[in-house]
Formats: sequence, C-alpha cells, structure tokens
Amino acid sequence: MLNSILNKEKRRITLDRIMVTDVDSPYISTDPEDIERIATKHFQTSAGIPPDNVSIPSDWLSDFDPKDTIDASIYQNLMNPILDSEYLSIISNLLNNKASGPSFITYEAVQYAGPLCRSFIIRLLNAYIYTTLIPNHWRHTLLFPIPKPTNWECSIDKTRPIVLLEIFHKVLSKILTLRLSTIFT
Repeated sequence: MLNSILNKEKRRITLDRIMVTDVDSPYISTDPEDIERIATKHFQTSAGIPPDNVSIPSDWLSDFDPKDTIDASIYQNLMNPILDSEYLSIISNLLNNKASGPSFITYEAVQYAGPLCRSFIIRLLNAYIYTTLIPNHWRHTLLFPIPKPTNWECSIDKTRPIVLLEIFHKVLSKILTLRLSTIFT
C-alpha cells in the first residue's frame, strides 16, 4: 500500500533470461545452463580475478612474522567454550525481519528458542570450536541478484549480489570477532 501511495515500484529480477555477450553478436538466452554459467562466472569474477601466485612482498615479510614482544597467552581465551550469557548477548542483538539463510532458520526463531534448544545450539557451536571443523554446508550460500538503479535489461552486469549466510555461521563468527576485538583493544 505504501509503495502505491508513494508511487514507488518494487524492483525485482527474475533470472529466467540473460544477455549472452561472450559471442560475436549478443543475444538473450532462456537456456537454464547458459543462465547458470553466465551468472556463476559473473559473480565469481565481479570483484576481480585473484592472481594465481599470490605471495607476500618481501618488504612485508617481517610484518607477518610472530613478534617476541606480543605475549601469546593473550589469545588463550579465544577458543574457550561459549558461555550461555555470551550466546544470549549475541542473539539478543540480532536484527529482526531479516532474510534467512539456506536452512530457512530466522533470527526470530533462534531468539525465541527455549532453554533446551539454546543449550543444544551452544553445545553444537562449542563442538565446532573444539574440533576446529565447520560444517560443509556453511560453504553454501544463497545469492540473489538485486537490480541496480538502472533498468536490468537482462544484463547480469546491472545487478548487485546479496548473499544470505547460515545463521549459526554468523552467530559463531560474531562471537569469535567480538573475542578478537576484545583481545586487540
């Protein structure tokens, strides 16, 4: 209703056709294989193709060596088990009405989970920390092309990606980032 009153159009992309430009004369394809190939290539290379042989410049090598002046014991709490209070602090600050990741578990579902569910989640996250292994499915995300302010015209170049990650991946990342931030300060 608000969009109608304000004369705003909700812009969205349906990726059922795509402009093929890797041939002599560009054309629009509706072949799902072409769409997948072109979209995948575009989003994998849109930030630039990293060089194959990435090495640290020799001038910087000394900056990456362990420093004798830094006490390594300051990092000892980084991989400690997650406490209930720490977990509650993180999930209470998650924003509501956000899109879920591949599992379709929302922030609200995690925030309103009971004590038994919360203890299972904390136990699971602690297992990831203890084993230093993360689930393979955390490597999979949902990527949605969002139109830029110009008309989309079936050109993947006129989109920007939004990536939805798994919620527990984000929670664990937030906990570790907060711990590192505390160490650094």
